[in-house]
Amino acid sequence: MPMPDLRHKEHTQDAVSDRERLSAGRLAITWMGFPFILAITMTGSVLALTAGLRTAVLATMVGSLAMFVYVGTLGEWGWRSGQSFAQIAQGVYGRRGYRIVSGLLSTLVLGWFAINTAMPAEILASAYHIPYPVTAAVLGILYVAITATGIVGLSRLSLSAVPVYAVLLVYGLAHLALRTAAGTPSAWPVPTMGFWPALSAVLAAFADSGTLAPDFNRWAKTRAASWIGSACGFPLGFGLAMGAGELFTGFLRAAHASYLHPFQNGNPVGYLLAFGGLPAAFAVAVAVINQGSNATHCLYNSTVGAAKLMSLRYRATALWLGLLGVALAASGVWKYLLDWLQVIGFAVPPIGGALIARYRAVLKQDGAAELADRTPYAPWIGTAVGWIAGGTILLTHSDATAPLALVTFAAGFLATSILDARTAARRQPQPAKP
Repeated sequence: MPMPDLRHKEHTQDAVSDRERLSAGRLAITWMGFPFILAITMTGSVLALTAGLRTAVLATMVGSLAMFVYVGTLGEWGWRSGQSFAQIAQGVYGRRGYRIVSGLLSTLVLGWFAINTAMPAEILASAYHIPYPVTAAVLGILYVAITATGIVGLSRLSLSAVPVYAVLLVYGLAHLALRTAAGTPSAWPVPTMGFWPALSAVLAAFADSGTLAPDFNRWAKTRAASWIGSACGFPLGFGLAMGAGELFTGFLRAAHASYLHPFQNGNPVGYLLAFGGLPAAFAVAVAVINQGSNATHCLYNSTVGAAKLMSLRYRATALWLGLLGVALAASGVWKYLLDWLQVIGFAVPPIGGALIARYRAVLKQDGAAELADRTPYAPWIGTAVGWIAGGTILLTHSDATAPLALVTFAAGFLATSILDARTAARRQPQPAKP
């Protein structure tokens, strides 16, 4: 059966029908093209330098598996209901309250779209001496055009982005290993980050985008396809990308210390750029395709949420929202967004915790439809408890012993679960008095 044309119907206001669902393979490649990117490889390099190789690898393994459970569970709700994150949030947080939650996530991922557009634009501009605003505008408009085609466009770009980045990683690692095998190991920086902060960094790298898993998994044909797709994102794509950065940094121990700069030449793309010629041209092309895959995914999430909030068509929303993101990238304002996005990211895990707690409550009720009728205040209280816990950790600088993302998620999950359980107990029919 030919696949239906979904480019003009992204279901921002209604559920995806069974006949429009995607195959497990298409969903899997779409998911893998999201976190299997250069930016996550750079994050792995940073962790290897600041936490030490062994701690970084352990944090990556634990964090990737935790993200698999988190993303997979939220994605399953999307598959079961056929609804996007914004549609699910409306049922949980109420018709008005969901605007705060969905608006926050849409804004966050729009910021990440700008950043992931700016990164390949800077690489291209510096490699070929092109004015940065020009490269940012051209690449950004290209990414917006791909996003406007919907989930099918994302999967097609991922189908190119995943294999070319895999080839680049293998080539870069082999090139470095052969050149430095006989060299004298350089001094290894003294680790300043422990396991818990490293784990928090791993989780924070995709906590906001991972929470929007229903936007993708609502397209899954089966429950198995939903979980397979999530697994290709986490731990597979995410873990491989971050692990490659850690491995690359490990190889750099046998190189000159000047290579120990994750955001310059301490990553496969930056490393190959230094040699010029075909290796550099290949690295630039891969960066444009690879980071473009992530940028389009982020813009897709932002568009699906914003279109629901404002009752607009998907394509029109993608165009004006995307142009706003392109303007942020081209102007250089995105540099000021980076720290803000990382800080505000602590607000997202409690939302995911509250949603998963409510999903468990719904399953226990055999798929109760009217979620807003079940203690509508419980998710808000649970989310607020998570925010308070996160704020306390940040203000007391206790993140060295308390992983921010895990604590805030657990607080939101437990508070919502307790309130839901108490309400369910009160609604149980009481035995008649004799």
